Amino acid sequence: MRSCDSCTACCGPGLAVQGAGKASHENCKHLTAAGCAIYNERPTGCRVWNCLWLRELVGQESERPNRVGYFFDVVDPAKHGLGFNLLTVYEAWPGAFDDPAVQASLGQVAQKYPIMFPHQGRLVGPPELLKIIQTQSPILQEPE
Repeated sequence: MRSCDSCTACCGPGLAVQGAGKASHENCKHLTAAGCAIYNERPTGCRVWNCLWLRELVGQESERPNRVGYFFDVVDPAKHGLGFNLLTVYEAWPGAFDDPAVQASLGQVAQKYPIMFPHQGRLVGPPELLKIIQTQSPILQEPE
């Protein structure tokens, strides 16, 4: 199983964490240069967060989020009711999505899975799945 090690991508801007008092536009107050200051006692929201790289569902070992500039979460299929995974992607640092290598990597993932960019209001992925999402999913009508 993979471990976070020095990766703190989810602790920076991009992802809000309930229980940690972390808004999506700010660094976690427990983030230090050495990593999470309260890692062993971190809030439930941090413990149960579903980093897909950490769970070995996307990316190679060398593609840890703090190295590539982005990280994925998965929207609970029960929430959108479509019967397939819908990924959400977040920047590990501002401007990471502008990197051509990141765009190419995300394009490869988007050939298999629909990907939602929640802070940009953008959705990419296989055309047949995007059509289903756009016509049948209540998740796209929910406010962020």
